[in-house]
Amino acid sequence: LLGQQVMVGNLILDPGKQIANLDQWHGYPESRTRLLNFFANSGVKDIVVLTGDIHSSWANDLVIDPNDKTKYDPATGKGSLGVEIVTPGITSPGIPQIFLGLLDTARPKNPHVRYLEPSKRGFVILDVTRDRVQGAWHLFEDIAQPEPTEPRFANAWSVKAGETHLTNDPTADPNYQLYHLLQQRSDRELSHLVESLGLSAANGFPTHGPVGHARDSAKGGIEATCAAEPAAHDQQGHNPTSTNA
Repeated sequence: LLGQQVMVGNLILDPGKQIANLDQWHGYPESRTRLLNFFANSGVKDIVVLTGDIHSSWANDLVIDPNDKTKYDPATGKGSLGVEIVTPGITSPGIPQIFLGLLDTARPKNPHVRYLEPSKRGFVILDVTRDRVQGAWHLFEDIAQPEPTEPRFANAWSVKAGETHLTNDPTADPNYQLYHLLQQRSDRELSHLVESLGLSAANGFPTHGPVGHARDSAKGGIEATCAAEPAAHDQQGHNPTSTNA
C-alpha cells in the first residue's frame, strides 16, 4: 500500500497535448514515469496506491499511457502496473459542476478510469485480505441537509492478489451480502428471524406466510444493481460522470 496525496492516474483531455490538472502526478511526467517504471521493474508485487486531494471518487488502473493499445488493454487489464483508489472529501466540495461536461467528453480518452463519481462527499472502506484488496465507496446524497443522513453504498472495486488491475466487486454491496445470507436460510429460519426483528411488509419483509419473498427483496436489489451496470460502465469498463449502482 502506497499512501500519498495527489492522483497518479492520468486525466487526459487531449492526448499528447493538454494536461487537465498540473497539481497531480500528470503535471510531473518525468517523475511519474520513474515511479511507474519502478512499479514495473522493481519486483514489488500487489501495488495499491491510496490517494485523496481531488475531493472525488476514482478507481484507476495505473499505466504510463492508457491510450497505447499495444501496452494496455482495458478489457482485460493487461499492461496495468498497479491500481489506485481515490477517496472523496467528507465535507470539501467535489469537482465543480462547470467541469462535469468536460469529464464526460474525456471518457473515451481515459479507459484506465474504472470508476468515477465527481461530486458526492463520502468515504472509502478499504478491506485487505490475503486474497484481494477491496475499496468500497460510501457516499452521501446531500451533506447540507440539517437532519443527519446515512451514507449509501455506491460502488466497490478490488484487485486480486498477484494481479495488477481492478475488477468491479459486488460483494461489498449490503444487498449482495443480505441475499447470500438469506440464501443459506430455510423459510422457517427466515420466518423466525423476521418475527424476532419486528420487520414488516412495509420495509419489504412479510410478517407471515412464506418469507422467501425476503430473498426476492434482496435479490431484486442485486438485480437492479446489475441492470444499472451496463448503463454505468461502457464496454471499456469505465464510468460516466456518476455511478450509484
